[in-house]
Amino acid sequence: TAYEIYQCDWSSDVCSSDLVARVLQGGKIKYKPFNWAKGMIWSTCFDCAMRHMFKFWYAREELDRESMEHHLDHAMCNLLFLKHYLTYYPDGDDRPPEELFTTEDIDQLFDADDYCKRNNMGPYED
Repeated sequence: TAYEIYQCDWSSDVCSSDLVARVLQGGKIKYKPFNWAKGMIWSTCFDCAMRHMFKFWYAREELDRESMEHHLDHAMCNLLFLKHYLTYYPDGDDRPPEELFTTEDIDQLFDADDYCKRNNMGPYED
Protein backbone atom coordinates (compact mmCIF):
# COMPACT_ATOMS: atom_id res chain seq x y z
CA THR A 1 0.00 0.00 0.00
CA ALA A 2 1.02 3.62 -0.28
CA TYR A 3 1.35 3.83 3.50
CA GLU A 4 3.82 0.92 3.54
CA ILE A 5 6.03 2.69 1.01
CA TYR A 6 6.58 5.48 3.51
CA GLN A 7 7.51 2.97 6.21
CA CYS A 8 10.76 2.09 4.45
CA ASP A 9 14.36 2.85 5.33
CA TRP A 10 14.17 6.65 5.65
CA SER A 11 17.48 7.24 7.35
CA SER A 12 19.57 10.41 7.11
CA ASP A 13 19.80 11.85 3.62
CA VAL A 14 19.80 8.54 1.76
CA CYS A 15 16.19 8.62 0.59
CA SER A 16 15.60 11.62 -1.65
CA SER A 17 12.28 10.75 -3.25
CA ASP A 18 9.31 8.49 -2.91
CA LEU A 19 10.50 6.60 -6.01
CA VAL A 20 13.84 5.82 -4.38
CA ALA A 21 11.85 4.88 -1.29
CA ARG A 22 10.00 2.28 -3.35
CA VAL A 23 13.30 0.68 -4.32
CA LEU A 24 14.39 0.72 -0.66
CA GLN A 25 11.09 -0.87 0.31
CA GLY A 26 11.72 -3.68 -2.16
CA GLY A 27 15.20 -4.16 -0.73
CA LYS A 28 13.73 -4.30 2.76
CA ILE A 29 11.52 -7.19 1.64
CA LYS A 30 14.12 -8.97 -0.53
CA TYR A 31 16.98 -8.66 1.97
CA LYS A 32 16.44 -7.24 5.46
CA PRO A 33 15.55 -3.80 6.83
CA PHE A 34 18.54 -1.45 6.70
CA ASN A 35 20.67 -4.19 5.13
CA TRP A 36 22.43 -1.56 3.01
CA ALA A 37 23.34 0.49 6.10
CA LYS A 38 25.64 -2.25 7.41
CA GLY A 39 27.99 -1.39 4.60
CA MET A 40 29.32 -3.43 1.71
CA ILE A 41 32.29 -3.22 -0.55
CA TRP A 42 31.88 -0.16 -2.70
CA SER A 43 32.28 -2.03 -5.98
CA THR A 44 29.00 -3.86 -5.29
CA CYS A 45 27.09 -0.56 -5.33
CA PHE A 46 29.09 0.81 -8.25
CA ASP A 47 28.53 -2.35 -10.33
CA CYS A 48 24.83 -2.42 -9.54
CA ALA A 49 24.40 1.27 -10.38
CA MET A 50 26.22 0.78 -13.68
CA ARG A 51 24.13 -2.27 -14.61
CA HIS A 52 20.95 -0.26 -14.07
CA MET A 53 22.37 2.69 -16.04
CA PHE A 54 23.36 0.43 -18.94
CA LYS A 55 19.93 -1.23 -18.97
CA PHE A 56 18.30 2.22 -19.10
CA TRP A 57 20.73 3.83 -21.52
CA TYR A 58 21.73 1.11 -23.98
CA ALA A 59 18.91 -1.42 -23.74
CA ARG A 60 16.36 1.43 -23.47
CA GLU A 61 14.71 -0.56 -20.72
CA GLU A 62 12.96 1.64 -18.19
CA LEU A 63 11.67 -0.80 -15.60
CA ASP A 64 13.73 -3.41 -13.79
CA ARG A 65 12.15 -6.75 -14.66
CA GLU A 66 12.35 -8.10 -11.12
CA SER A 67 11.14 -5.12 -9.08
CA MET A 68 9.20 -3.27 -11.79
CA GLU A 69 10.76 -0.06 -10.47
CA HIS A 70 12.63 2.36 -12.74
CA HIS A 71 16.27 1.57 -13.46
CA LEU A 72 17.22 5.16 -12.67
CA ASP A 73 15.69 4.85 -9.20
CA HIS A 74 17.77 1.72 -8.61
CA ALA A 75 20.89 3.52 -9.84
CA MET A 76 20.15 6.50 -7.58
CA CYS A 77 19.81 4.21 -4.57
CA ASN A 78 23.21 2.70 -5.23
CA LEU A 79 24.83 6.08 -5.76
CA LEU A 80 23.28 7.34 -2.53
CA PHE A 81 24.63 4.27 -0.74
CA LEU A 82 28.12 5.08 -2.05
CA LYS A 83 27.77 8.68 -0.90
CA HIS A 84 26.73 7.43 2.55
CA TYR A 85 29.67 4.99 2.66
CA LEU A 86 32.17 7.80 2.04
CA THR A 87 31.47 8.94 5.58
CA TYR A 88 30.15 5.89 7.38
CA TYR A 89 31.91 2.90 5.77
CA PRO A 90 35.31 3.95 4.41
CA ASP A 91 36.66 0.43 5.02
CA GLY A 92 34.55 -0.79 2.09
CA ASP A 93 36.54 1.32 -0.40
CA ASP A 94 37.81 -1.22 -2.90
CA ARG A 95 38.36 1.12 -5.83
CA PRO A 96 41.35 0.26 -8.03
CA PRO A 97 44.66 1.69 -6.83
CA GLU A 98 45.20 5.27 -7.98
CA GLU A 99 48.50 4.41 -9.64
CA LEU A 100 46.67 2.25 -12.21
CA PHE A 101 44.95 5.29 -13.69
CA THR A 102 45.98 8.84 -14.32
CA THR A 103 43.73 11.83 -14.67
CA GLU A 104 45.40 12.42 -18.02
CA ASP A 105 43.75 9.23 -19.27
CA ILE A 106 40.34 10.42 -18.11
CA ASP A 107 40.67 14.11 -18.96
CA GLN A 108 42.03 13.58 -22.45
CA LEU A 109 39.70 15.02 -25.06
CA PHE A 110 38.14 12.56 -27.46
CA ASP A 111 39.43 13.17 -30.96
CA ALA A 112 36.78 11.87 -33.34
CA ASP A 113 38.99 12.30 -36.43
CA ASP A 114 41.82 10.34 -34.80
CA TYR A 115 39.36 7.62 -33.73
CA CYS A 116 38.03 7.27 -37.28
CA LYS A 117 41.57 7.10 -38.68
CA ARG A 118 42.69 4.44 -36.14
CA ASN A 119 39.62 2.34 -36.92
CA ASN A 120 39.86 2.61 -40.71
CA MET A 121 36.68 4.63 -40.98
CA GLY A 122 35.84 7.51 -43.23
CA PRO A 123 36.16 11.09 -42.01
CA TYR A 124 34.05 12.05 -39.03
CA GLU A 125 30.90 14.02 -39.81
CA ASP A 126 28.90 15.57 -36.97
